[in-house]
Amino acid sequence: MLSCFDKDLPEKLDFIAIDVGPGSFTGIKVGIAFAKGLSIPHKIPIVPVNSLESQAILGPENIKIAVIKNAMRGLFYLGVYEKKDNGFTKIISPTVVSPDYLKREVFEKIGEISYVMTDSIKVKEFFPEKIFNLHLPPLSEGVGWLALRRYNSGFFKIESEIEPLYIRQPDAVINLKSINTTHSIQHLFLPTGFLE
Repeated sequence: MLSCFDKDLPEKLDFIAIDVGPGSFTGIKVGIAFAKGLSIPHKIPIVPVNSLESQAILGPENIKIAVIKNAMRGLFYLGVYEKKDNGFTKIISPTVVSPDYLKREVFEKIGEISYVMTDSIKVKEFFPEKIFNLHLPPLSEGVGWLALRRYNSGFFKIESEIEPLYIRQPDAVINLKSINTTHSIQHLFLPTGFLE
């Protein structure tokens, strides 16, 4: 990938902005590995940001914003933030929730949330009275803007401190747990009747 860029690119970088999730497990892993691979030999600091706050930072000022993204398997990633006078407050840290929990707990207990940024039309159906942005701004814009703000305030990490923000188990783990553990290992991988 670096062959597509100017060979002097690493020397021109002050820092590397990286989205650590939540999101695609593989995408996050590859992105972090790439950032670390560029950071280590050139000693470039890394500024990690999460994808939900990266979207919220691009929302309107002086309002509570819920960022809700599809986490697959009927679940949603959720983060709630408030932007005030150029400041940014986290009200609910990134978490994974069911639609019922979203309806029952989040919007009933934090009723003053009036702006929702989401990639799911289903969420809009749950809360028709809220103001929605169904077209999330480009994630890279929010990641870059928020990382620059943090870097300028002295926040960055060395490569060994960068960890992915996995708040939902991968499908492979979920699928494995759903298999009845009383079956022998052969029954997990061989067709029915193969050993008879």
